[in-house]
Amino acid sequence: MENPKILSEKLEIELNELEKYISISEQPLMGVAIIQDGNVIYTNPALTIINGYSSDDMLNWNLNEFMKLIHPDDVALVTKHFQEILEVPYKSAEFECRIFSKTKELKWIQVFLKQIKFRGRYAINLTLFDNSEKKKLEQKLNDVEKKSRVNSFLARLFMESMSCIVLLLKPGTREIVMSNQKGIEVGALPGKHCYETWGQRKNPCPWCLAPKVWETGEPQHSIINALGTIWEANWVAIRKDLYLYYAFDITDQAKRVQKLEDLSKLKAELVTRTSHELKTPLVSIKGFTEILLDHQKDFLDSKSISLIEEIKNGCTRLENLIGDILLTSQLDAKSFLLKKKPHNLSDLIKTCIKELTSLIKSRYHKINLNIHEELITKFDLESIHEVISNLITNSIKFTPINGEITIKSKINQNYYHISVKDNGIGFTKEEENKIFTQFGKIERYGKGFDVIIGGSGLGLYISKRIIEEHEGQIWMKSRGRNKGSIFTFTIPIITI
Repeated sequence: MENPKILSEKLEIELNELEKYISISEQPLMGVAIIQDGNVIYTNPALTIINGYSSDDMLNWNLNEFMKLIHPDDVALVTKHFQEILEVPYKSAEFECRIFSKTKELKWIQVFLKQIKFRGRYAINLTLFDNSEKKKLEQKLNDVEKKSRVNSFLARLFMESMSCIVLLLKPGTREIVMSNQKGIEVGALPGKHCYETWGQRKNPCPWCLAPKVWETGEPQHSIINALGTIWEANWVAIRKDLYLYYAFDITDQAKRVQKLEDLSKLKAELVTRTSHELKTPLVSIKGFTEILLDHQKDFLDSKSISLIEEIKNGCTRLENLIGDILLTSQLDAKSFLLKKKPHNLSDLIKTCIKELTSLIKSRYHKINLNIHEELITKFDLESIHEVISNLITNSIKFTPINGEITIKSKINQNYYHISVKDNGIGFTKEEENKIFTQFGKIERYGKGFDVIIGGSGLGLYISKRIIEEHEGQIWMKSRGRNKGSIFTFTIPIITI
């Protein structure tokens, strides 16, 4: 049996320890609880004021029941801190979270956790401060600051902006409450209705997006044509009973845009006509070279045959260049029409590889094909053929002899991903920024690379535009010079 004197001393220590926590917990705004072995063993009266539960209620709780007070979005945060406190002796933590009181009132509390020794065993001292009023005050200050920013914005618009119409209106009647000088100049006078200003008899104007502001809660924007002027118009809710309308006169800008569009169409027509005019003599020259090689070869010496073949190859290169320029012009002028039909991308990839077999063999490359058997979706067969053939051809040309090219497919959400990877000469960071631009050809001549040079520099630009027309994306990754590259494009999976 334990010595009565020693037992008395232990009880006195425990009593002093408990009195210490009770003394601390008697602070009027500070809720205190002691949790030991997963159960609440002490609470003070202030904690009842904060959460609405009596001490008798809480003394029957375990830690899980205590956690039920926590707002769902804050449970992970609180759990993390409790776990840390339990794992590290005498560790403390401070954080802020939300709780629901017994009456379901949401409260913000400042929490202090500390691991202590109570009655000879580890326990958690939980101290809470009700920060709800402080949060409400902070919100009020934020609202005042926001209102101040809005008022400052309105003041700048009305005091400084002479280049646009600025009106404050009532949402129900469209009555003008306030107008800046530009608005007054076009007849938007306070007291009038905005639709009268624009010569409309109906409320609202056909182009008015004010109703949509109240429907969606989002600002609205549109280009309108009124009073013989083109306006960039904006509608913004200020309060429930007030909205802001401001519009910039963009007539001159619109005319410039139209002029640029007209010039672009003229350029496209010129390129188309020139391309066709160039093609005609090329077809004749190429045709005659083929006749000479097919029917007169026996009467020609080797030097003459070599020259004729050079002429034929030159014609082929020019044909390809003219074709690329013509296609680029059509894409830029938005006159390129896609003929989307159901096709299997896998079959198309295999066709492209078959067509390039002789080029692949001439470079002694190894082709790895890792694609799904069926990649069926709707796409324009000819244009996607151009993209795939272009990417594989580039890998063949810019990978030194005995290289390795891998073509893979991946299905990710609603898109097919097709990638062409090689162990070729790769790209520098500077080159990466150029490759998808018009004539973004990277000069390889005279650089000591074992590659095939040539090409218009339009292939990747055309590929990018074609993929974008199919609502996909194309990109390239390279770790640097002589570290290969991976070209990837996506195409949406369209249910047939």
